[in-house]
Amino acid sequence: MLRSKFRSLLLLSALVFLAFALGPKQEFSHNGEIMGTTFTVKWLDSRLAGFSSRSLRRNIDLRLSKVDGLMSTYKADSELSRFNSVRDSHWFSVSSETMEVLVEAKYIYEMTDGAFDPTVGPLVELWGFGSSGGVTKPPSAEEVREHLRMVGFSKLELDPASSRIRKIEKHLQVDLSAIAKGFAVDQVAALLNQRGLSRYMVEIGGEVRVSGSSKNGEGWKIAVLRPVSGIANGQKETQRVLELRNSAMATSGTYRNFFKLSSNESYSHTINPKTGYPIEHKTISVSVLDPSCMRADGIATALLVLGSKRAKSIIAREKLAVLLYDSGVEKVVEFESSSLKDGLWANR
Repeated sequence: MLRSKFRSLLLLSALVFLAFALGPKQEFSHNGEIMGTTFTVKWLDSRLAGFSSRSLRRNIDLRLSKVDGLMSTYKADSELSRFNSVRDSHWFSVSSETMEVLVEAKYIYEMTDGAFDPTVGPLVELWGFGSSGGVTKPPSAEEVREHLRMVGFSKLELDPASSRIRKIEKHLQVDLSAIAKGFAVDQVAALLNQRGLSRYMVEIGGEVRVSGSSKNGEGWKIAVLRPVSGIANGQKETQRVLELRNSAMATSGTYRNFFKLSSNESYSHTINPKTGYPIEHKTISVSVLDPSCMRADGIATALLVLGSKRAKSIIAREKLAVLLYDSGVEKVVEFESSSLKDGLWANR
């Protein structure tokens, strides 16, 4: 009798455990502010992973704070700011994280024929989009020429084996803001992977990386915002929704960050590192999909600098998954690369 009750109890326990294990997973979230913007992290867990969500949130904050402390151009004591303050060509030791981002930046710089250049910092400051704040009038042609002499990735030497860098031009400044958020997204994704999580979404300032399926079992639905300026009360309108699994997406656009003079002439925050001036073509938004958010982030910036006509040759050559928008007479004109249509990027 007792043995029969014991067997029944074991069977009941096994059924409860199985129902719990196979049942819907609980969704957790964490959000805050970092790197001058906001972030959101969502993950799903069956509560069998054996770790505290409070501990995970704390570790996410620590990981993000570390990246910000290394690569911020707004913090005087960041690793990057300390390097930028150097005025000689001595070797400067950097963290493995900063070196990883610089090596990737060099790869994208070479892939895009110099359209992506993290040494564009002096020009970003000159046009009022850096840590010094806005400007009331555009710089003179002479000022632009003077600052162009300080720009160029070829003036920065990398020694990845020893994790050190040095300036060939003493006034060189490095600005990783166009790739650091993507790197931070990848860092949080790596942390979640280490915790054994396979279903999550990480977003920092619009740069996104997802893994597995969302709570409803479908892919994560990620919005591409409508590339229009002047939306009332800061409201965001959706241009298109993509359903993603195991991928990252980064978007660069000219429509939200610009300054306007009394003459109503607007200047984009995206600076062409070869001319020294803000871009003026009709391309207003570029979204890039890639397994790496860091790579997607940098490439999106480069393609925006190039504009659709020049970007399309690189998109085809590199088989990039890209959604691109040009301003039209009455509405925006969409270009979707064949790699995005065919899903070829997912296996890269």
